[in-house]
Amino acid sequence: MTCPHFKIRISSRGKKQNAVAQAAYQSGEKLFDERSRRTKNYSEKRGIIYTEIILPPHAPPAFSDRNTLWNSVEAAEPNWNSQLARRLEIALPIELSMEQRIVLLREYIMEQFVEKGMIADLAVHDPDPPGHNPHAHVMLTMRPMDEHGRWLPKSKKEYELDEGGNRIRDSSGKWKTYKVFTTDWDDHGNAEKWRHAWEVKQNEHLKRAGRPERIDMRSYKRQGLDLIPTVHLGPAVTAMEARGIRTDIGDLNRDIRDHNRLLKSLTEKLKRLIRWIADVKEAIREIDMEPKEIPLYDLLVMKFDERKMERFYWESQYGRQKAGLSDLKRFVSITNYMAENDILTAQDLDRRMDQIQKETADIRKKLRQAKSRSSRIGTITKTMERFRELSPVHDAYLKIHWKKKQQDFYEAHREELEEWKKCSRYLHKNLPDMKYDADALEREQEVLQEKIRDLSARLLPFKEEASMISDIRYLIREYLSELKPEKGEMTPEGKSRKKTSMKETIARAKREADLYNASRRTSSPDVPRKHEPTR
Repeated sequence: MTCPHFKIRISSRGKKQNAVAQAAYQSGEKLFDERSRRTKNYSEKRGIIYTEIILPPHAPPAFSDRNTLWNSVEAAEPNWNSQLARRLEIALPIELSMEQRIVLLREYIMEQFVEKGMIADLAVHDPDPPGHNPHAHVMLTMRPMDEHGRWLPKSKKEYELDEGGNRIRDSSGKWKTYKVFTTDWDDHGNAEKWRHAWEVKQNEHLKRAGRPERIDMRSYKRQGLDLIPTVHLGPAVTAMEARGIRTDIGDLNRDIRDHNRLLKSLTEKLKRLIRWIADVKEAIREIDMEPKEIPLYDLLVMKFDERKMERFYWESQYGRQKAGLSDLKRFVSITNYMAENDILTAQDLDRRMDQIQKETADIRKKLRQAKSRSSRIGTITKTMERFRELSPVHDAYLKIHWKKKQQDFYEAHREELEEWKKCSRYLHKNLPDMKYDADALEREQEVLQEKIRDLSARLLPFKEEASMISDIRYLIREYLSELKPEKGEMTPEGKSRKKTSMKETIARAKREADLYNASRRTSSPDVPRKHEPTR
């Protein structure tokens, strides 16, 4: 899968950074920093596949030496907070071979940077295990050069002039000036241009290589996708994961990828269902039929839009996305059921529920009877076991002929004797002539259990469908409360009021959605949110 990773950073002396050290690290070489009089040695660094310095035509040939180039850059920057280099970190497509990746990268760097006068120092890395994360590091010079290869200023000051072309003084008496950049390399719009150019160039090379994959460098939000960006691992976590050690960040990214895969699958399914709904509505329009029943799909859209509005002010983007995915799964499941069963209105839903009740009436009756008999057999068996356990106490009671002793015995064993009577009454009622055949009852119980399993299996699809219908009715219950027909005979005026109520309900829901969308456009930039993942 193509990766849109494309990071742009500025190396600055104000951040305690050093251009020579960074060049040594990305190239895996040993360089000497003349400014600090220290050697930067990364010659043992592994996974470096290719390095190169690409010069514009007017650059001195000596700058093809990495040590010379970046020491010259350091010497040309005298300030404590000078910007030393622009650094790019770019993911390379795993769908291409390493030779194809290098050709792609060189073409892109030449067109976007070197032809504009920058010097590019590039390095292609492919850390262990090979092929899982090929990427490139590119360092670009920040200062322009003249035709003789001398560094030029990045910017210059110009005087502010009045309408007559005269210089203007400020309140302290000094001439007013403003900064003018000598190039457009620091323009804020360049980042988007460079990312888009990488998208175009990469897709061009993928097509040339006969690969079907394509990349989109826009963020998920700008693509209109409700996907969650993964979290950057960093070198330490990446190394741990490569050694097979699970980390919290790695587990989070795995959860996010699973979430996004499921979301993409559901989104595709939902698109097909939406096309089906559109075809149905188009067919209705073609035959000039005005639907007089409640459009179920529209009511569901209203409900899920309301739920989305409620999540809008949640602080956690991950929580919003997870709840949104749950709602999307629910919506896809519902609309898929509607498509399979040709249910377009709330009235269709009620009619289907009545149909299920009729189709399952006989099955449910037989299931109730089988369960009742099975339960009764179980109770008979347990009662008989208890009856036999208590019979010795009852027999002992009957053997006492002295009234006082018998009464004392009864008081001492009241609970057992009362329970024996209860068991005896139940057995006389449910066993003809008190004939108890344990084997016959066990065989009957086995037959009943098999019958219950068979009937339950036949009833299961209807139960699942009834559960789906109940879920749909629960979601749209607040609309249906206003749309239910009145009891008894309705006058024409009553029917007119009912029809108006339907229209008013749908119109009200649409007005609320429009008001929400308007408020979101004006207020959403000011809503504070914490822990927003960034791309």
